[in-house]
Amino acid sequence: MTEVVERIDVGRVERIHTLRGMFGAAGPSTAALAALAAQLDAVRMPKGMIVQQVAGPGSVIYFVLDGELVVERDGKPFGVFGPRSVVGVLPAFARDSATFVATVTADATALRLRFEDMLEVFEDHFDMLEAALSGMSRNTIELRRLI
Repeated sequence: MTEVVERIDVGRVERIHTLRGMFGAAGPSTAALAALAAQLDAVRMPKGMIVQQVAGPGSVIYFVLDGELVVERDGKPFGVFGPRSVVGVLPAFARDSATFVATVTADATALRLRFEDMLEVFEDHFDMLEAALSGMSRNTIELRRLI
């Protein structure tokens, strides 16, 4: 079941506060978070919805606020993502040609970001890029430990 996501209203301050919680107190500056928050759309995704994603230009990244998404890549399970998770950033950065499919397994709310918009923020706020790379590196190391 592929559906269109429902846009919902989440204020700018709440988006900044949510990003601060995801990046941590030692993360990017408030100005960088505000620039990123300005690019985010809040969306509600019902249980059973399928989000198909192609990496690279046109990619969309989801900052999961609540609910759960199960991600598959090339038909193989990749992971389960819940609150405070980010879905789609690694394939977008890698410009990986493989498509991943995320199935919403519990009604979810997320902040949606176009990859191109994120790159624009990175151009103006190096501290945001540094925080994103640091977080992705930590997560990759942790995933490798689990293998």
